[in-house]
Amino acid sequence: MKTIQLIFILFFIFSIQVFSQNPIIENTTICTTYGSTASFTVLNPSLSETYVWQFKNPTDANWTNITISNAGIVYEDFTTSVLSINRKSSLPVTQTKYRVIVTTGSVNLISNEAVLTVSPVSSAKTITGASAVCIGGDKQLTYASGSVGDIQWQSSVTSSTAGFEDINLENQLTYKATDIQENTWYRVVNTSGSCNSAYSTAVQVVVNTLPVAGSIEGGDINVCKTLNSTDLFLYYSEGNIKWQRSSTIEGPYTDIPYATTYFYRASSLTSNTYYRAALSNGVCPTEYTEPVSIRIDPTSIAKSISGISQICTDGSVVLTYGSGSVGDIQWQTSPDPSISDYFSDEPGQTNGTLNLNNLVETTWVRVVNTSGECPPAYSPVFQVTVDELSYEGSIDVIDATVCKPSNTTVLTLYDAVGSIQWQKATDSSGIPNTFTNITSAIYERYTATNLSETTYFRAIVTNGKCPSVISETSIITVNQPGIAKSILGASPVCSGGSLELLYEPGSFGDIQWQSSTTGGTSDFSDIPGETSDLYTAVNLEETTWYRVTNTSGVCVPVKSPAKQVIVNPEAVAGFISGGNTSVCKTTNTTVLSLNNYVGKIQWQKTSTSSGTYTNILAATSATLTASNLTATAFYRAVLSSGVCPPQTTESVAIQVESTAVSKTISGASAVCFGDSKTLTYDVGSIGSIQWQYSTTSSTSDFKDSIGENGLTYTASNLQQTTWFRVKNTLGNCSITYSPAVQVIVNTTPSPTGSTTQFFDFKNPISVSNLVINGTDFKWYSTFSDAISKTNNLEFSTPLTPGSTYYATQTVNGCVSVIPLAITVTNTLEIDDFKLENAAFYPNPFTDFITLKYPEIITSLELYNSIGQSVLKTNINDKETTLSVDKLPSGIYFIELRIKNYTGIIKAIKL
Repeated sequence: MKTIQLIFILFFIFSIQVFSQNPIIENTTICTTYGSTASFTVLNPSLSETYVWQFKNPTDANWTNITISNAGIVYEDFTTSVLSINRKSSLPVTQTKYRVIVTTGSVNLISNEAVLTVSPVSSAKTITGASAVCIGGDKQLTYASGSVGDIQWQSSVTSSTAGFEDINLENQLTYKATDIQENTWYRVVNTSGSCNSAYSTAVQVVVNTLPVAGSIEGGDINVCKTLNSTDLFLYYSEGNIKWQRSSTIEGPYTDIPYATTYFYRASSLTSNTYYRAALSNGVCPTEYTEPVSIRIDPTSIAKSISGISQICTDGSVVLTYGSGSVGDIQWQTSPDPSISDYFSDEPGQTNGTLNLNNLVETTWVRVVNTSGECPPAYSPVFQVTVDELSYEGSIDVIDATVCKPSNTTVLTLYDAVGSIQWQKATDSSGIPNTFTNITSAIYERYTATNLSETTYFRAIVTNGKCPSVISETSIITVNQPGIAKSILGASPVCSGGSLELLYEPGSFGDIQWQSSTTGGTSDFSDIPGETSDLYTAVNLEETTWYRVTNTSGVCVPVKSPAKQVIVNPEAVAGFISGGNTSVCKTTNTTVLSLNNYVGKIQWQKTSTSSGTYTNILAATSATLTASNLTATAFYRAVLSSGVCPPQTTESVAIQVESTAVSKTISGASAVCFGDSKTLTYDVGSIGSIQWQYSTTSSTSDFKDSIGENGLTYTASNLQQTTWFRVKNTLGNCSITYSPAVQVIVNTTPSPTGSTTQFFDFKNPISVSNLVINGTDFKWYSTFSDAISKTNNLEFSTPLTPGSTYYATQTVNGCVSVIPLAITVTNTLEIDDFKLENAAFYPNPFTDFITLKYPEIITSLELYNSIGQSVLKTNINDKETTLSVDKLPSGIYFIELRIKNYTGIIKAIKL
């Protein structure tokens, strides 16, 4: 309270010091445009003051207070330190005076007088005199008269709309721009009081740079007459280009039409010519390059070569060049004319003839004529063909065997040199008859087809001018195809039996018996050693197909039609499952199944174990359903398989019996959670006993208690109310159930209390200080001790900060199942300030929390239910919103710090 009084006294003293003089306001202007605004402002205002603004028109003698009744739409904020003025129609008028009366407590102070000037709307005109200049030149510009507002010349090197800056002291109707170095825009801005400025249209003064002649590359050369093209390039030049030419270096030079780029191509010249470039740029003087020359050489002319064009290896030839060529002569030769670079000069061969001796390969010859810078002229290429010695090569197939009548054999002659002619001859006792040419058989490959007898083949090879040679001989032997017949004697056999098969006479080719167990056309394999007309199949175990293959030389083997020998498996009786059982009289169903059997099934039935069995009509499947029996019956199955003897199963019986009888259960009463209860079943029931239980009701969801089939049953570790009953079963008759009894399980809830409790551990704290609700408590230091109800703590046991303790209670003799866990921690510092002024929402929260307080919140820290800090942040504001979506659900404590005070808010995260 003393601090607040001191602040008030200082504020009062300061207020008196501030207004020991009259308040001050300054002159201002407003534009004549409707809607323009202006204001008068009191310097050093205070919140404790009141203000009365006054005005006086130029024709008025007295001051008029501005009030709500006369402010209209012209004046606003006339009770504050800032008077706002709006220009509406003709009000306010220019040269109106204003002042303000400031009241502080009982003191009235009057400000100085300030004048409001109404300015006319700014108006701009146009600029004349703008045109191009050479770099560094001057330009005088003139602004048209009649503009409204103060004049200020501006310039920009950016564009006609941006980058403008004032030109210092240039505010007259004329302006001379000197030493201009780059393209520049100029404009004038007119300013009238507080009205918006008006801008003239910008004009541009374009600055032409001095041209630079540069230099020409590509000239001062010789070219060939007429068919020539020379590229001239202008480098390091600046300005507009115009190429010029002359027949002499001194001139005169004339412009070349359309030659205005850095590149010019001089072509098809017939006489010496000189070139230069003229460089210009706007109003700047023209510059010229040094001239270059292009000199003309006569065109080269070539003629033809004559002489012998084909010889044999190691031969010689003399070639002659035609007369009338232009340019120096040089004979050239090449081993491959397809590559021009392979032509090379023949040393010293520069006259009209050329001698070529001892040639071993084909050679191409030409003459090149050269005249100055003209392209060389080449004679037509003359070919001297040198034939290689004939070589017979080798045939890839020397001996081959094929089958009559359809056959194909490809003979290939490799490495032969020369033209090929294939020949053939027929066989005469192992010796070939006379060879004759085969029409059109002149290639490396020859295909012999559909031969009907043994034939000999060879090739004659001739290369150009060289003598012929003959290849080695190839012989193709022709085999006759095989002939197949039929198999006799196939018929069914029993598994393990034998069968004799006979192959019909008249077949041709080697015989090979084959067999298959999968089908009549595939998967056949040879039967080793079986190559005669007769074959005996022994010890047959499965159905098999047989055939014979006849093979003749290389001919495709022929196959007899396949014959099937069906092998019937021996019948196997197997055994019957589902029989030798008891059923309830009248209403019953028994399914008998035949297992591990082989053969066709026929079920049989009799009424006595030694009676006569009779077939059951249509009972031929693996299962038989016997239903609604009223007397005991015996059943068996007979198995048959083709030609094999039948087999009979062992018989089974179905006994027909009476129904079961149930009694009642005694001993049911209530127990505590986890206790046991012993129940007793009355004597006199009929049928096997099975105890059952249900935790749902007395009529549904019963389950068998495994192994519990005596007159007594002890249910252990009961954890919920349970119903018990007994099921009596006699054979397959209907099941009966005893009335169900209920064992109620009483469950005591956990004691209640705050799961996190804060203590000032400066003083001794024991278990007795923990606060919970309930009866007959016991405390434990671990969860396992609390569950097992062992090692309980004395109430005098000291508490440890940060530890968790577990409590149980006992009600009506039953101990609570789940203990209450309480974590103890040091009391957070809580100073006495008005926490109810703090706004916190939502609570409970999910993703965000918002905090507000009338004063600045300096920091915030969030603790979980066991006192751990999970979030800490500086705020320095009266309001904050935090994202807490990643925090787990539970109880949290929010510690707020305001100045030197601390407060805690409890919150719940869902």
